Amino acid sequence: VKRSPFEATEHSLAKEYFRVSRKDVLGGKIEKRIAKLFPGEAVQALSKVYVEGAMHIPMLDLEIESKPENMQFAIDSIKALGQKHGAILMSGVSYHYWGFELLNVEEWRKFMHTSLLLDDVVDRRWVGHRLLDGFSNLRLSEKGNYGFSPYVAAML
Repeated sequence: VKRSPFEATEHSLAKEYFRVSRKDVLGGKIEKRIAKLFPGEAVQALSKVYVEGAMHIPMLDLEIESKPENMQFAIDSIKALGQKHGAILMSGVSYHYWGFELLNVEEWRKFMHTSLLLDDVVDRRWVGHRLLDGFSNLRLSEKGNYGFSPYVAAML
């Protein structure tokens, strides 16, 4: 089903953001937030972190179907973007990527723009929305019909 140009360009922000420290993560603050979610809501992690100024965790929403025979292609796609260390997560019908080496703002923008060159690998609409936001975000919890929280399927 084709979207109208107006539906395709609709962009909305999350209704709430909250910061967590390493101590909060280890203390279960995220799990407590997840336990309070309403159906259809999810907790997402943002790429923007504050370590020596604004930095970003490299993140991507891939459109590669999550089948074991597609994993090497997902890994090769991520490596083609210059990523050396990270995790590929099973997110439902496809994969997510989380890099382990922080990028400064300019490196993050280049990473995001370069990812658009990977036709049929990266969710280009997701990238467009993230560039408009100035940060990436990926789901940490269940949401809607996904039925499970993303989990690590492979490491680079």
